[in-house]
Amino acid sequence: MLISVATLIATLPTAVRAQAEPPGALDLATLPGDTQKYDWYINLAYLNGTWVYKVETSYTQAPTTGTPFNGTITGTMPEVGRQFVIHPSADPDSDNPPTLTLKDAVITSNSNQLFYIPAGTELTLRIEGENRIEITSGLIYNLGTLTLTVADALEISQGIANGSPMGGITSTLTVDAQAPLSIGSIRNNESARMHLDGEIHVISKTEYASALINSNTSPDAITFGENARIRLQANGLCTDVRGYPFIELDFDTAPTDARTLSVTPAGDTQPAATFATDGTCTNYAFLAAADTRYTASLDGERLYAGRRHSGFSYEDGDYPFFQTDGAYCRYQGATTTRPTPRPLNLSKDYGSGSTRTGIDLFFNPADGWYCDGKMFDGTVTTTSSYSSTITIPATIHAEGEATLTLDDVSFQPPTGTALTVASGTVTLQKKTLYALLSGTHALRVETGATCLIPPPADPDYALALTATEQAIHPEGGGTVKGLVQFTWPESPSGYIYLEPAEPSENPHGLTFDLTSKKSIATNYPLSFCLKSQSTSLKQEGYRSDDPEQTYLSTFPAAHPEGLTSYTGLREVPPTWIVIDKETAFDASMLDQWLRVTEKGVLTVGKTEENGVFPQVNDLELLDGGQIRFADDGVLGLVAARFTHLFPNRNQWRATTLASDAADKLTGDAGTPCYVRTGYPDATDQTWQSADPDNLYMQLAAGDPVLIAGEGPETDTLRLNYGNTYLFKDSPDSPVEPTSPAEPLNTGVFLFKGNQASYNVEMRNIYVLSDDGSRFELKDRVTLRPFESYVVANAATQALLKSLRLDGIVTGTELAEIPADNSFRAWTADGRLHLSADHAEKVAVYHVSGTLKCYLSLLRGETTIALPSGIYLVRQGGTAIKVVL
Repeated sequence: MLISVATLIATLPTAVRAQAEPPGALDLATLPGDTQKYDWYINLAYLNGTWVYKVETSYTQAPTTGTPFNGTITGTMPEVGRQFVIHPSADPDSDNPPTLTLKDAVITSNSNQLFYIPAGTELTLRIEGENRIEITSGLIYNLGTLTLTVADALEISQGIANGSPMGGITSTLTVDAQAPLSIGSIRNNESARMHLDGEIHVISKTEYASALINSNTSPDAITFGENARIRLQANGLCTDVRGYPFIELDFDTAPTDARTLSVTPAGDTQPAATFATDGTCTNYAFLAAADTRYTASLDGERLYAGRRHSGFSYEDGDYPFFQTDGAYCRYQGATTTRPTPRPLNLSKDYGSGSTRTGIDLFFNPADGWYCDGKMFDGTVTTTSSYSSTITIPATIHAEGEATLTLDDVSFQPPTGTALTVASGTVTLQKKTLYALLSGTHALRVETGATCLIPPPADPDYALALTATEQAIHPEGGGTVKGLVQFTWPESPSGYIYLEPAEPSENPHGLTFDLTSKKSIATNYPLSFCLKSQSTSLKQEGYRSDDPEQTYLSTFPAAHPEGLTSYTGLREVPPTWIVIDKETAFDASMLDQWLRVTEKGVLTVGKTEENGVFPQVNDLELLDGGQIRFADDGVLGLVAARFTHLFPNRNQWRATTLASDAADKLTGDAGTPCYVRTGYPDATDQTWQSADPDNLYMQLAAGDPVLIAGEGPETDTLRLNYGNTYLFKDSPDSPVEPTSPAEPLNTGVFLFKGNQASYNVEMRNIYVLSDDGSRFELKDRVTLRPFESYVVANAATQALLKSLRLDGIVTGTELAEIPADNSFRAWTADGRLHLSADHAEKVAVYHVSGTLKCYLSLLRGETTIALPSGIYLVRQGGTAIKVVL
């Protein structure tokens, strides 16, 4: 006969039967209804596979015995405050943490936190069914390892604390919200770690208390599961978790009760988070996806913000979108009032010192223009007091048709494309005089996109583009309208300026800096020509689609419906007006190229177009040619470029710098050139070298120089100047040399300049000989234009009739030497050296006139030790000056 287990148990004595029946749930209604015995604590432990509990006055000791139950807590707790303390498991055979279940419970009072998990406890706390927990303190205080599983929807006004505020305890909390969990707060303290997953809504009702707080600075102190949907709201800041992707909306005034706040990814229809306002909470936050733009609405009305906080900094702006790069961001001043867009100031985020690598400008019809999540009115500008240049490239992403205005801003990255139109149809216009696109390429329009650059009503507001390659990127594939583009085979260097070819209020157009660049583009609305600023010569080129390659030097205005490109740009050679005889300056010569030959004399007078300072583009003066001035009130002649030309002959030439704009000395043959200065005063009686390539940095107008160049006699030396004024300020009649402030000592020479651009007669000066080997004393001489000379006192003139220059490299032998080289005197190693085949009566005088040495006969070479100074060595009719 078979007997069931239930029948067998029923036949057992009562005591034995009680031990054999499995324990049931812990019914909270069976707990004492008061705490007069101070039995505040319900100590729970998992002992040998069975949960037991004991109501005690202390929570420090884990129960070793107690009332067993099946791990489920249910029922209604009496209206007395108690705390559940779950002690570490005493089941050595248990591989998994035990599970404690709270099911269909009603708890309306507690003492301290409802559940306290001491350090060392490993536990899964499962909450399921219909629970009503209305307590005044925290739900959980965890110092152990706890997994909180919420199986059914739960709403509770109190919060969870994980870890000790003092640190030192590594506690771990996992919240697995399988059903929506609404809770009052979550705090992760020092050394604690927390993992959140599922739908968790944290609502802090305490004024100015945050909903989610983290005191653990470790970057992985809080982690989130794949299904985490975390929402926070508070009357104050929702959270301080700086390193986590929360976006927080901060209202100045709490929205009224019973309204719906929705946050939705841009372009989507399904909200990522929704909140029901309660009339008290001012701040709402949600766990966001990094680099995703969100829009927010309140009862369907679009929300905007006025300030974005990130880390410990903030930035003001008009924000229609809300976005995080993976860190906490708070948007302050959330409102349904749409702000009036303003120009976008690029100086702060993209100006000097910025580490950003690109600027993305977005447009769509619903939201308008925005950048970095900030609205703007379609105008980009700068506020820098010293530069409007942005060195970071920009890209436009447009939906439909949009207009972008450049206002005192130039995009000039060192490499790459300055501005790219990635999508849409974009009209580009310029609001101020200063706007430039410049880079390897200035503009790129991608396939499917269109860039319209209409001609401005005012030519001064035409747009300028420059590039090291083509201004318009040839590989973009999109459509460009309204530009004309020019490309040189090589960079022309310097500046190219645009000059209108038809009447205009402003005869001066755009100027392009083509240093290291070879392409430009513009939407200039008039026909024009291009000129080199350094030469004023026109540029010519042919249309890239012209098989005949017909060169033009006057170009039509940019066509508003297309892109016109010209290539093969080159300089148009000038037409020179040659002055080879006496000729009066007239109006036809203004702004032209003039060449005055060695026999030409140009007499400059006033013209109707330019009264006292007529101007020419280029002026070439061949050595010997003259520029005179009429007595009609004219003051001078202005030349944009001035060149003084000399036959080379591989010898020294004496000239004077005509202006401070002296550039360099060059030879047509490209061989080395030399410049010397010297003898400026009585204390410096030597010749010094000067750099022929940078004369303006060393010398000034009126400085005398010796110039020479190696090369054939057919070579020409060119002394080049920039903008030069030739003044009528030198005498036309014979004069004596100007005496210095103090009389010159005997043996002292001064090298003097002559700034007259015409012949001048002078007396008793030393001028350079025809072969360039010596300065020779002349009692009366006609100086050529700008010819320099040497002066000395009468005693020196009586002793020395010439001052010799020894070849290209000037040495210390600066006096007459016999043509047959039979007698020589020079200095070396601090001694005077004399050499002669046969010489009688050799006398050495100090410049003061004192005889220092006398040799009645000299054959061969000898040396004489003398103190430092200037000496004259006389032998027969020869006098040689030496310096020790």
